Amino acid sequence: MIRAAIAIADAEGPAALSMRRLAADLDADPMSPYSYITGLTLIAAYSIGDACRAPVMGSG
Repeated sequence: MIRAAIAIADAEGPAALSMRRLAADLDADPMSPYSYITGLTLIAAYSIGDACRAPVMGSG
């Protein structure tokens, strides 16, 4: 779910990200993401955490 959120934000900018949009990209019911995460603020926090763990190109 977090990687799908990152993909949306990368492709269209952070303003394009919504729970409804995330659900659509995951082929899920619009309320389904709320079963796993409470909202966009938490998705943003997990996305930042995921990005910080990603390898940096050219780092070895």
